[in-house]
Amino acid sequence: MLPSLSLILALLLLPADDVRITLLDGTTKQGSLLGITETAVQLESDGARTEIPLSSLLLLESTAPETPANDAPPQQIWLRNGGQLSGSSVAQSARTVSLLSPRLGQVLFPVTAVSAVRLQPGNDGFRPAWDAFRQRQTEQDLLVVAKRDGSGLDFLAGVISSASSEKIEFLLDGETVPVPANRVYGLVFGQPAGQPAPIPAVRASLAGGDLIAGSSLLVTGPKFKFLLSPDNSLEGPTEVLRQIDFSGGRLRSLAELQPLEIRFLGTEPADSPLAAVPELQEAEKLLWGPRLDGTIPGTSGQYRPRIGGREVTRCIAMHSAAEITWELSQKYEQLDALAAIDDTYALANAGGNALKLTIQADDAVVFDQQILGRDQPIPLSLSLKGVSTLTIKVDFGDGSGIGDWLILGDPRLRITQ
Repeated sequence: MLPSLSLILALLLLPADDVRITLLDGTTKQGSLLGITETAVQLESDGARTEIPLSSLLLLESTAPETPANDAPPQQIWLRNGGQLSGSSVAQSARTVSLLSPRLGQVLFPVTAVSAVRLQPGNDGFRPAWDAFRQRQTEQDLLVVAKRDGSGLDFLAGVISSASSEKIEFLLDGETVPVPANRVYGLVFGQPAGQPAPIPAVRASLAGGDLIAGSSLLVTGPKFKFLLSPDNSLEGPTEVLRQIDFSGGRLRSLAELQPLEIRFLGTEPADSPLAAVPELQEAEKLLWGPRLDGTIPGTSGQYRPRIGGREVTRCIAMHSAAEITWELSQKYEQLDALAAIDDTYALANAGGNALKLTIQADDAVVFDQQILGRDQPIPLSLSLKGVSTLTIKVDFGDGSGIGDWLILGDPRLRITQ
């Protein structure tokens, strides 16, 4: 059977070796993506066409350069299966939540698939409180608002009936209360107690930092179709796909694992006179404290970090000096990641900044190295067999904390089978 005209045109427009594939055994392949079916990835490599079974795949990554977006979309949706999309014009009815995505157009989700919606542009000062509200286990909906003095966030518990750009219809103590939308920072949707979050078989990172997850992904030439659930799918242009994770339940992102402890030790070494100012340390913690949400602060607000010229969506960002500890309970056998200083901060310091990265598995130090801004990303592959606790520490590599943003990109925990 002859290939379709759209597929022929797509192949002509794709650069050679535009994707890199990582298999479960650790080997890699490069080539041009022809398509993805329900059972295999179709690849052209060295002039030959090959099919790689999905069952043997770990990751598929685009190697094509990405043009950074000028402005971050003001609103964001979080899905119960781990997906998150940014956009504008969020609206909610009794059954659905919609969002206008700059890359996917108008997208629609069942209310039952959505865990939270941020209606206002992201605020670094509100981020810890907002993350805490999003992760709260509650059967009631939460209407999250900024305090009048701007000092933080507060909430009301009830039922969210509908939402638009003008108002939120909120049922409070049996009475419907219309709340102006510009006063609402975000919405958190309740869920029945004990209902586990679904584990998606496929997850994809998109250009701009969005994540989508679901049961299957099909690619035919310039278009993809993502099955998010049996009755909900999402379509878009293939060119926005940056990374596809086929690991299903075999891997877990360390960035999504709740830490046992997070310690921020300040951006100044202990011998600095500024290190002893408690008020300064608290303000620094909001801006420079460890981040698990895939963003770091820049001159014009938070942005997605880049290492080695590539934007990373799932990552752990830590500024000197900080320490994070996770409880692993001997459930994982390996940690894979890329470690580097963020490109923007490295460029601003002409690659001269330095930090020290130390990784400890229980009582054993498994990685201990100084990382320079001019270094290429360092691939990590660390054994975690039998390990109960994992600790990652970022310290001053040259006696200064200037530009010390360590990015641990795509930190994947391989689950013990």
